[in-house]
Amino acid sequence: MLDTKKGTKGGEFLIKETLAEDVFIPEQWNEEQLMIAQTCRDFLEAEVYPNLDRIDAQEEGLMQSILDKAGELGLLGISFLNSSVDLERTLQPECWQLKC
Repeated sequence: MLDTKKGTKGGEFLIKETLAEDVFIPEQWNEEQLMIAQTCRDFLEAEVYPNLDRIDAQEEGLMQSILDKAGELGLLGISFLNSSVDLERTLQPECWQLKC
């Protein structure tokens, strides 16, 4: 019998038996989650990728500027609870800004 209550640690997911209904995949995302993912991709394209050389060179103030912009978009407001039991609830968009 598969144990679905116990959390997975590290790379254990590679060797642990898992029920199909316990796997969260992008194809199950709702419209809001898809919009957040697109916002992240757009942000990377506009703010991160063009500045990779400057990031690698650790240009002073650059990361702070990028993080400030990410925060303005709400990309830093996602919080995950410590308990793996609460992970499913944490993945719901309404829980992303506030702990449910």
